[in-house]
Amino acid sequence: MLWVGEKGKDADGEACSSFLCRNGLLRGTTYYLKGAIPELGQGHDDGVLTTDGEDPELFRTTKIEDVDTNPSQPNQVVMANQDTDGVYKFTFDFAFDEATGDFDFKKTAWSVQEMNGDASFGIDSPDNADWTAATPEHPHGLIFINEDNYSGEMWVMEADGSNKVRIGGTSVGAESSGIFDISNLVG
Repeated sequence: MLWVGEKGKDADGEACSSFLCRNGLLRGTTYYLKGAIPELGQGHDDGVLTTDGEDPELFRTTKIEDVDTNPSQPNQVVMANQDTDGVYKFTFDFAFDEATGDFDFKKTAWSVQEMNGDASFGIDSPDNADWTAATPEHPHGLIFINEDNYSGEMWVMEADGSNKVRIGGTSVGAESSGIFDISNLVG
């Protein structure tokens, strides 16, 4: 689902200035992703948005573990999904009405790319995800994933899913509690 709020309006459409109003959390519209999640090794799929929450073709999965936004390109999101053992990159192509500037969900599209390939090799039971900011060496940032299984392996990959490298694992045979990019704090 995607929530698009109207800043400065309460649930009745009246002007207000509370924290929730200023941030568009009291009035808005819920949009649903219509499309399919690609099977492992099957590449990508494309989708659209709908306001029909009962549409049988909605993007559905039951075990989304974590998501993170690309800090260098906020229309991209990485998702770790234990339901499919997959790591997925979403790219949203948001459209706005040229005359009014209003969000145009009928012209907005999205795509999803499966990033970890064959689950028999590499990332298994992806849990936490973090997408780092771009650097000169990694102009699209890096994606870090840790597993929720007996090994608690931690992985890093390029933003396109290539160059996956296991960088660690937990010594207690369980998952770590999360991933945080603190690069800017430590130089």
